[in-house]
Parts: sequence; structure tokens; C-alpha cells
Amino acid sequence: MVNNNYSDLEFIYKYDIPSFLAYYSGVFTKPALERITGINQKQFFHYASGKSSPSKRTIEKIDKSFREFSDELHRVHFA
Repeated sequence: MVNNNYSDLEFIYKYDIPSFLAYYSGVFTKPALERITGINQKQFFHYASGKSSPSKRTIEKIDKSFREFSDELHRVHFA
């Protein structure tokens, strides 16, 4: 009998910016994205529509901002 125990697997999801914005559009509004990243929400509309693409530096800024936001959420505890 074969034991297919894969409990040690970890999946890493990589998104391009338009896909991320589409997937999380019901969670993060453009004003919220601006607050989290410091990037103008109008620019996010351009990225989401494909009208423009973020530079590598901007992608890194978005990535870093969301990692910091995620870390902040991990520190939240409710009474």
C-alpha cells in the first residue's frame, strides 16, 4: 500500500499585477490599495485594465507593501 502523505507541501502563488487586482478586486478597493502601497489609485486602474504595466521597481514596491501589510495583520489579536 502506498502512503501519499503530502503534509509537508507548500504552495507559492505568483501573480502578475492585473491578475492580482482582478482576483482581489472584491477585497481591496483602489483607495485601500493606494493606502497600502502609496501608489496612486488611478495608476491601479491603468494596471487592472492593461492600459499600462508597472515597472519592475513598482512591482517590487507593491510586493514589499503587501508583505508588510500581511506581517501587520499577523500581529493583530482580538480580545
